Amino acid sequence: RRPILSLVCSGAFGLSINVCIVLNFAFLGTAVPQVEDGSTLYEVGETLQLVFLSIFTAEAILKIYALGIYKSTDLPGLHNQGYFQDRFNWLDFSTTFIGWIW
Repeated sequence: RRPILSLVCSGAFGLSINVCIVLNFAFLGTAVPQVEDGSTLYEVGETLQLVFLSIFTAEAILKIYALGIYKSTDLPGLHNQGYFQDRFNWLDFSTTFIGWIW
């Protein structure tokens, strides 16, 4: 659990997730509602949505495993709050969950 905690608390992990967020927003901002179902552009869009959703799901799973759900981690010196004690994680989790059921 300690290596995963070190990973999710690292600057590189946070930066890579932030880059994915920006790329996802850029992609969503260029989505055109007039794209026909079954077209190549439509299929690329659907695939990119699934890729980003999978990345954000992996982020949530790794963080929940590393930080614990509510309980503080028992690994001293690295992190002292559970996943759902951070409001941004609530937002991330809710957005990802809605993405899967939408």
